[in-house]
Formats: sequence, structure tokens, C-alpha cells
Amino acid sequence: MDGPPPTPHLDLLQRAPGVAEERHASMTAVLAWSWRLLDAPSQRLMAALAQIDGEASGAIAAAMVEEPPARTAARLDALVGHGLLRPLAGGIGPRFAMPEPVREFVRLHTPPALALRLRGALRRHLIPCAQRHAAGALGPIAAELPAVLSACAQATPDGVPEDGLRLAVALRPYWDSDGPSARLRAALAAALAAADEATQRDPRAVPVVEPGLASDAHELLAYLEFESGRLEQARAHADVAVAAAERAGPLAGRDPARRARALARRAWIALAAARASHQPDVAQRALHADLDEALALARAAADTEAEARVWQQLGAHAADVLGDLPRAEACMANAQTLWQQRGDARKAQARLRNRAQLWVRMGRAAEALPVLDESEAAARAAGDWLGRIDALLSRAGAERRLRRWAAALDADRAALTLAWQRWHRHALGYALWGPGLALAHLRQPQRAARVMAFAGAFWRSQYGVLGEHDRRAMRRVRRLVQAQIGAAAADAEWARGETLTLPEAVALATQGQDGSAFES
Repeated sequence: MDGPPPTPHLDLLQRAPGVAEERHASMTAVLAWSWRLLDAPSQRLMAALAQIDGEASGAIAAAMVEEPPARTAARLDALVGHGLLRPLAGGIGPRFAMPEPVREFVRLHTPPALALRLRGALRRHLIPCAQRHAAGALGPIAAELPAVLSACAQATPDGVPEDGLRLAVALRPYWDSDGPSARLRAALAAALAAADEATQRDPRAVPVVEPGLASDAHELLAYLEFESGRLEQARAHADVAVAAAERAGPLAGRDPARRARALARRAWIALAAARASHQPDVAQRALHADLDEALALARAAADTEAEARVWQQLGAHAADVLGDLPRAEACMANAQTLWQQRGDARKAQARLRNRAQLWVRMGRAAEALPVLDESEAAARAAGDWLGRIDALLSRAGAERRLRRWAAALDADRAALTLAWQRWHRHALGYALWGPGLALAHLRQPQRAARVMAFAGAFWRSQYGVLGEHDRRAMRRVRRLVQAQIGAAAADAEWARGETLTLPEAVALATQGQDGSAFES
């Protein structure tokens, strides 16, 4: 970083000079006075915590300063006593927050070489931890998320983009459950751009990021871009991931498992964006080719993770493109078994949810409901909020099949509220579809028309196209609304819905009949 770091909070809190004693003349002076009271190890500990944008655990702090945890814990308690840190209640183990003016002051007074060493120690600690624990409980990872995101973002400015990519890729299973992060997306893009720039400067040099890691990073970035509503960027990264896997194997040959995962991601984007079987024949053939090749590669490599991902996409393809629900359920069952064999309970539970979703479509909604309730409870216990949204949306679908419109609306509102709280665009796109039909059947035609019209406009704005299933749903809601208020009034409400903002649409869909907001 060129020049001193910015200090907006310190600048804001400056007091007018000439009042009281010197140490109270400004926030900077107060902090300088406190800083001088600290011994060198305590200053180093403060410097370590200041490298993280957010709270941090005592374990992270001890790893960064490379001293025994008990000694670090005693120093942290002393820093709390000085008013330089705040202890945080709850969570996993002792955690500490540094006020922003303090963080800015400490960064300003930390020698760049020391800051670089501390950030390196953070990455050396986090990468192996992530590799060991990514598929386990979400709580420990979520608790260290500020440190993880800081480490990923700082790696490229520190000259080691590959470290940021390794950390992000190691946590691949976590991002599936936590959803997209704008900071992570930016860090991955910056790291890959830096690696490409270095290669362009000297094509004969050893790549800064080896092709296998590049393939994994582009595949992850494709997922993050899609979930953030950036379809074309997602497709581009998926294509690069497939190409990089061609250069990732021994002696620059094909890496079959990586290519299988990249092909599965490309198929996932195609299926998730289209949502139905209206794709042109050329796109259908490409999708078939990707999935067939991916399955063969995954099996040849004996990579159960890659094979599980491919079976999931084969199931989605069978259901949404071929309309073969029994075949789709068999594919999802294969994926569930493979995830269970790998010990990944979250992914296994997700595939069981997919099977229950298929049971609903096969006329077995009553059978699916208890499975979906158990799945939602398991996701809640695991801290898997994306799993909760999926389970709630699936429950809403089951209630609609059973024509229990109030229960369906409750489940849809719960899912939409959670998606809004977490600001997950893809989940919002799905969660906005259900309320319109329930509202129409509950004889709230004005709200039904506006919410459904917005849902269609929002999906098109994010992903470009609606599937036939979605178009049928829109036509059904429109007919119900017209039957209740007439064609002219229905058209007017529909037009109003298409001009809503996203916050207005979410509020309209989640409020109760009395105008009260839904509480999850």
C-alpha cells in the first residue's frame, strides 16, 4: 500500500485543540498515550488484531503472534482492561473486537514489515485449519469469517495471491452454505487478475498460480458470480475453469477430477439460469456432453466429490429438462449416498431435500413434508441458512400441492425474510415466486399481481430468461387475479408490480393481511 493508511474514524473523532490536558486534546492523543503504556509484546498483539477487519478469537491472535495461547489470553485481558479491546459474549471461545479508531491508530503505527509478517502468520494458520474443517460444523468457520475474509483480501496486495486462493478454495464447502460474499468475490477476482498479469509479463516463467488451483478458483468464482446475479461473468469463469483443468494434470496434462467439477459447475449454471426445458437444441446438446463427460471423468479419477456433484446436476437435468422425475430421484439418491460416504452431512442433507422436492412433484407431498421439516431443523442447528431457505421453499411447494395456501404463504414468507436478511440474490429470486399464487388463492389479488409481476421482472433482470414452468405460474396467477378484479384492474396492478423496487416487493410479499411484517 502506498502512503499511510486512511484514518476516517480518527479524523471524525478529532477534538478541537487546546482543551483539557494533552492526552484528551484529540482521540489520536488519547490513543497515543495508551499506546505508550503498552510493552512491546502487547503492541505486537494489538498490531496483529488490527490486521483483521472485524472481531477475532484468542486462538487467532495467539497464532498470529506465535506464542502460547495462555500467554496471549493474559495479554488480551490486560488490553481489555486498558479499554483498547472489547470482549464479546457468546460464540465459540473468547472473542475480541477492536474499535475502529483504535484499529486505524494501530495500523498507522505498525511498521509495514511487521504487518506483513503478521498477515503471513494468519494465512499460515488459517489455510491448514480450513482444509481440516471445511466440511464440518459451520459455527467454528463462521466465527472466524472476519479473519478468513481479511486474509483472502490481503494476500494479493501482500504479493501472494495463491495463498488467498488456497484459503478460499479450501473453504469451498462452507461457501455453499453461507452464500456469496462480495468481499470474497473481489478478493478472488483480484488474485486471479494479478496471476494473469504476471504470466503476461513473462510467459516463460512458472505461473504464480498453478493451473489446478486456478481451475478451482475460477469454478468457485463462477458460483459466487451466479449467486450474486452476474450470469455472464459466471459463465465466463466456468469456461475458464474447464480450460484450466486441461493444464492441471501431471506434465501439464488433463486433471480429470478437476475438469469433472468444472464441467458440473458449468452445467449447474446453465440449468439454474434456464430453470426449464426451453433451451435451444444446441444448448441441450452441450449440456448433455458436459454431464456425460463429467461423470466419466469423475469415475475414472475415483473422485467421489466430483461424482456426487455430477449426479446432482444429472438429477436436475432429468427433472427440469427431460421431465423424468423417477430418474431424477435416482440421480439425487446416488449423490446423497456419495456425500454420506465422504462424511459431508450438509451435502447429504441437501440431496435428501432435492429428493423430497421431487416427491412433491410426483404427488407425494404429504410424504415429503416431515422430511423437509427435519431438514429445516438440521440446517438451523448447523447454522446452514441457505439450507434453511431451501427447506422452507420446499415446504411451501409441498403445501401448495396440498392446496393449503395459508401454510404455503407462511413458509414462503419465512424463506423470503431470511433471504432478504442475508441479502442473497439467487435465493431472493426463488423466494419471490411462491407468494403470488398463495395470495391469489387467499383472495388478495392486488398483492398477488404486484408480487408475481415483480418476481418475473426481477428474475429476468438477473438471469435473463424465464422457463416454461415459470411462465405457466405467472399466467395462472394472472388468470386468478383477473377473475377476482377484472382484466383492466389486473393489468394495472401487474404494471405497478413491475415498477416496484426490491425492498418494496419484499415488504409487500412478507407483510400479513393486517399490514404487519413477518418475523422469522
